[in-house]
Amino acid sequence: MPRIASRLAKLATILSLSAAMLACWHDDDAPPLFTVTVDPTIALNPSGSAPLTASVSLATDQPTRAILAISSSDSAYTVEFLTPVTNHSLPVLGLKANRAYSIDITLVDEFDRQLALDSPLTVMTDPLPDDMAAIELIHSDPERMEPGFTLLDRYFKNLSSPGLPWPGAYTVIVDDAAEIVWYSEKGGWPSWMENGGLFYRGDNNVVEVDLLGNEVSRLPLEYDGVLHHELRRSRSDTWLSLAREIVTVDNYPTSYTDPDAPTETVQVLDEYPIEFDADGAVLRQWPMTEMIHPQRITYQTLEGTYPGGPKDWAHANAVFEDARDNTLLVSLRNQDAIVKFHPETGEIKWILGTHDNWPAEFQQYLLQPVGSPFEWFYHQHAPIYTPSGTILVYDNGNFRTSPYSGIEPLKGWENYSRGVEYEIDEDAMTVRQVWEYRGESGETIFAPAHGDTDPQPQTGNVLLTHGFVIYTDGGASSGQGYGQVHSRIVEVTRDATPERVFDMRISPSESDTTVLVYRSERVPSLYSPDVAISY
Repeated sequence: MPRIASRLAKLATILSLSAAMLACWHDDDAPPLFTVTVDPTIALNPSGSAPLTASVSLATDQPTRAILAISSSDSAYTVEFLTPVTNHSLPVLGLKANRAYSIDITLVDEFDRQLALDSPLTVMTDPLPDDMAAIELIHSDPERMEPGFTLLDRYFKNLSSPGLPWPGAYTVIVDDAAEIVWYSEKGGWPSWMENGGLFYRGDNNVVEVDLLGNEVSRLPLEYDGVLHHELRRSRSDTWLSLAREIVTVDNYPTSYTDPDAPTETVQVLDEYPIEFDADGAVLRQWPMTEMIHPQRITYQTLEGTYPGGPKDWAHANAVFEDARDNTLLVSLRNQDAIVKFHPETGEIKWILGTHDNWPAEFQQYLLQPVGSPFEWFYHQHAPIYTPSGTILVYDNGNFRTSPYSGIEPLKGWENYSRGVEYEIDEDAMTVRQVWEYRGESGETIFAPAHGDTDPQPQTGNVLLTHGFVIYTDGGASSGQGYGQVHSRIVEVTRDATPERVFDMRISPSESDTTVLVYRSERVPSLYSPDVAISY
């Protein structure tokens, strides 16, 4: 025991001396405390296109990390930039309208020595624009919500008419209390980037912007026509979008009620997937009139998008990949169908949708429904694979039947939209409905256009976009004080009996105006991954 005690005492002495030597080395090795060489300044909306943003600039003589403590009368959060630099250009994001903010700055060097600057910066944000639609928070349960913020795309504005062409509008981001923390009039059809920015389809360009509103890059797409509805990055770093072309079709039906009515030769709008390489050149395109039966009709295929224009036969509104077998899927709204095909050959693998009015040669591709309850979608939007391999679809529900079926189409006030999930067995060529959400406690919402359903990665919840609501519980939007058309964004659990955890309504200020949201998505943070946020 004495020997052990002696050895422990010697070890303690050695450790004490080592610590002292390390401290001396540290003190001798460390340079003098850094100094601020350019005093901090702040600029509100530095790009001119993102009003609820600011930029803080300063410089130090040694690399330092910056910590911003941002506070107002009703909020406070801290932003820590993890990369040491000498010239600091620091985005300030998440501000709200018509607020006075104070920003305290602390700088930290590589030896974890801190310097808190004496005087905070201050900034006052402007009120929201008069033409921006009103938001009503109906319900929020942040503890059960998918973390992050909700990005609402390009139509968040009071519009005098829901008709085409769309006027300029706002892209908006809201927090879990449905309060706006970012907006811009720049961009269209935006999608979130993992680095904390947005990319969108411009005039046949792929444009990337950061959240300060600065354009980061612009890629011209070598296509003379009109791209629409979708812009998506593929796994192989190509770009997928949707093109359109007017084609002539013989023997086209003329009646929704009489299959034996005389046919005619007409022009139809063929909308189809198109792929661009990383430099913007067209790689491949897949015309739908060459893939599926060009004389098949559903309700709305005898009309045109514009009066006197070509028949709106396909109305493609989404294209996405199945990484498991390198196939593509396209959503054809006006065919009430989702078509999966091999991109190399154009060969159909399966068709998900009602079996009505498909010719005999297409019967082999139609997925057979199994199980109960089961209901087909109609005039769908935004189908997407979930992590478990099922497909989530926003089922707009228009008409809920097909021509010549013997079943009368539903009137708008009789109808409902829903989120629905299907499980597909490709070997058996069957489809099973495994989940749906129509509304809270029997509520019915009917949105005949737009819409989205997104699976959430952390909670498994589903974020639904009712982007074009004209009826709720059978009552017209205008009669309920929400304008001609309004929008609802709802997040629910993916349980057998879904529970609502977030619900917001976006409605116009005038009874004869319109608010539209095409899609929404939950973004994890307003900042890039190399920035730490605490609330």
